[in-house]
Amino acid sequence: MGIAAVCGASAVVTIAVALWPGLHFAYRLPALHVAIETAAGVIGMVAAYLAAGRFQRRRRLDDLVLAIALMVLAGTNLAFGTLPAALGQGATPFSTWTAVAGRLLASLAFALAAFAPPVHRLCSRRFVRAAVAAPLALFAVAAIAIALLADGLPAGVETELTPESSGRPRLVGHPAVLAVQLVVMMLYAVAAAGFARRFARERDELTGWLAVAAILGAFARLNYFLYPSLYSEWVYTGDGFRLLFYVALLVAAGREMRVLARGGARRRDGGAAADRARPARRPRAGALVHRAQRPAHGPR
Repeated sequence: MGIAAVCGASAVVTIAVALWPGLHFAYRLPALHVAIETAAGVIGMVAAYLAAGRFQRRRRLDDLVLAIALMVLAGTNLAFGTLPAALGQGATPFSTWTAVAGRLLASLAFALAAFAPPVHRLCSRRFVRAAVAAPLALFAVAAIAIALLADGLPAGVETELTPESSGRPRLVGHPAVLAVQLVVMMLYAVAAAGFARRFARERDELTGWLAVAAILGAFARLNYFLYPSLYSEWVYTGDGFRLLFYVALLVAAGREMRVLARGGARRRDGGAAADRARPARRPRAGALVHRAQRPAHGPR
């Protein structure tokens, strides 16, 4: 799928929903919200695992930053999205604001991954440990601070939004949450430009799908800004774009698995060809002499 076509189609859908008075797309579907959160958590973990394997194989800085971004995003989705939704717990100030912090950190790392240089010399074991520990420590500090201030934090988004208001944008919710949605949208847009440029240069299929995912992530955040529903039980266009974001990540993961399978098949075929081309091992001369001098023991 062309990157420009995805961007154009996403823009058309967003404009149509915003400007077409008779078009409504807002429903209170808690079960669908649980399904979206579960898909986000599971797909994020699979993508993070494959990105980590890609880094182990290539030892490039951009692969390391991408693996960290997907790891933070998957952990945030599982801990503060999938698990509370599966347990039937509603949005709390702690879960809302911790998810905001985690997704902001993940989108920042995602944008950095799109422009990180493909260098190898920085990726020592000590550097990798520090690079992985730094965002985790930052996220842990933010979560502790939010937990200490949870009683005084406001709700992120009104949970009583009605479907009748879905025909026009509604800038509701806490200003900080709305501001973060815009910041994350810009970070995903920057990431899309970086991944698209890298795809044009390297023709790496995974990078192309990451550009598609970043575009869908940017439009998801734009729709969450116009129609907040990420932290409520309502399903809206932003949730659709967010689900497509993870579908694009899943396709990217599938392409990476295919590359790994091809590489393994090539190594197996190369090893078999080398075995066939290797001449049969001949016995050493000393062994032949020893065998010739050994007396034969016949029947007595």
